[in-house]
Amino acid sequence: MSLVTKQALSGSLKKLLTEKTLDKITISEICGNCGLNRQSFYYHFSNIYDLVSWTLKTDVSEQIEGKINYNGWQEGFKEVLTFCKNNKVIIYNLYHSQGKGTLEEGLKEFVINLLLKVIDDQIERFDVTVSDENREFIAIYNMYAFVGIVMLWIDKGMEEEPSVLIKRVHTLIEGDFKKAFLSFSNE
Repeated sequence: MSLVTKQALSGSLKKLLTEKTLDKITISEICGNCGLNRQSFYYHFSNIYDLVSWTLKTDVSEQIEGKINYNGWQEGFKEVLTFCKNNKVIIYNLYHSQGKGTLEEGLKEFVINLLLKVIDDQIERFDVTVSDENREFIAIYNMYAFVGIVMLWIDKGMEEEPSVLIKRVHTLIEGDFKKAFLSFSNE
């Protein structure tokens, strides 16, 4: 029952986000729109940003299932960008509100998790030893680049096709992981 309630609240939020920015949505509206009371909301979520975060994680997880490794990162990332483009109004209404921070934090969490798995795959592939500190540094460095590109892409209207953006990112990082691993493995 708990998941059903969360999904109802999430669906209500998404419906309202097609009509207005997050700043103009109240918890009462979310609850009223799906026939639940505020107590049900607060049983599952601490605030509206918690609901936004859960909604983004749930929706993104569905898009990238099985695609978080070196061979699938491009497809997984493309799926997330395609999801954003297909839900343009919702993403804009988050981006142009206090929800922008939650959107950005959700992207950071997704990207860092993806990158750490990709990095682990590559470390194994190249049979190098990299300290946890350097492994995390490589992931964080690239995470900020990825998220910055995505936020700029959203800001500019998501005009560029996800596949083109992914190809450009891939061109920039191709070989960079190996170079970083080899440099850091000497430390």
